[in-house]
Amino acid sequence: MGIYVTSHPLSSIKDTLKYITTDTVSDILENPENDKSVTICGLLSQVVQKATRKDPSKFLKTGIIEDLTGRVEVVMFPKTVEACGQYMNSEERVIIKGKIQNREEQINLVVQEIKPIGTINLVKIKYNKDLAFEENIYLKEVLAKYKGDDPVIIDFADDDNERVQMLTSSNLWVKNDPQLEDDIMRAFKDKLEMEVVALN
Repeated sequence: MGIYVTSHPLSSIKDTLKYITTDTVSDILENPENDKSVTICGLLSQVVQKATRKDPSKFLKTGIIEDLTGRVEVVMFPKTVEACGQYMNSEERVIIKGKIQNREEQINLVVQEIKPIGTINLVKIKYNKDLAFEENIYLKEVLAKYKGDDPVIIDFADDDNERVQMLTSSNLWVKNDPQLEDDIMRAFKDKLEMEVVALN
């Protein structure tokens, strides 16, 4: 594990990690199911770029990603390096989508997609009043109009009037656009509130 003079680089967003990841590093190490698709968030270190043996003009990258539970090796193959390798750098906080590779007890994560944390927002929609069935359908249509990669969280009161936060399915995730909030406020007025939370 890394040693940090202040807090861990993920401490500031630890409460939101459950909304943007499917697994932790410890989940991967404890249950290294080969070829399982996972999304994790962590800090990169020891990133090295190497030319491939077959074609010195193509490169792969290797490194370590560490979250609040542990660390695991990551590898990025040439096609992915060409597509998004610029984001795989030491000391970068990133979200990685990839597949677990478990061969001869050597566990690593093959990177398929990677994004800096700073490019992701959480969009929170708070229900101040219950919506009719037709209104909920229309809300889904509005969200679909702005489809993107920012997770959407619905905040509502349960039967005991306790606030509950629920992550929507990824087909309702959006891109951060000021027009989205305008559309929601125009359609639902005081029934809903929207807040965009930047991960930094």
